[in-house]
Amino acid sequence: MISVGNDIIALDIIDAGRTIQPVFYSRILDPAETRMYAELSSLPFEQYVWLLWSIKESVYKCIKRQHAQLRFSPRKIIVKHIDLSSDTYQSLVYFNSIPFYAESRVNDKFISTLATNDARFDKICWDVQQIGQTDPESQSQQVRSALLDRLQSFFPGDSLQIGKAEAGYPVLIRNSSVVDLPISFSHHHDLVFYSFISPSSPSSPLQS
Repeated sequence: MISVGNDIIALDIIDAGRTIQPVFYSRILDPAETRMYAELSSLPFEQYVWLLWSIKESVYKCIKRQHAQLRFSPRKIIVKHIDLSSDTYQSLVYFNSIPFYAESRVNDKFISTLATNDARFDKICWDVQQIGQTDPESQSQQVRSALLDRLQSFFPGDSLQIGKAEAGYPVLIRNSSVVDLPISFSHHHDLVFYSFISPSSPSSPLQS
């Protein structure tokens, strides 16, 4: 089953001093991942730490659809390799012996990551938007509204809602029925981020 996950980190509000303390980052990175920083030394170390957090969080959301009882444990999701390709960081990630693939973007404002178990990103629809209010209710409302607006273009005239599976991940409800279409969203501070497999692509569950 194809899955997708995402995560976003607003760099304006991270605590860089706390992030670079071993007592903090050792809960996220294993020793091999810490050593791997030498390959990406163009990034400040605090951004590297949050890049890997974003990758691991995205992969966790991707896994959650198949493993409903899974709890987020960053040290159990291992980033094996990262390549900077054009303007994105391409990562190979493992949970147990299962490979996942992540694509991250880093700029002055945020780190955003998409993750999938399909090694393809060209059929994933996504967008990052800035919002005016940062309270949790506004974040939740705005990201759902943006996602539904985009999905409506694929399902014109249909009634669409975002629901929640028993395991906690979001699901699309179309005309009162849950659709087998992986969706994911995240928010941090004044940023919201959604993603889903294009319903018109051959890799979409709706086309299989």
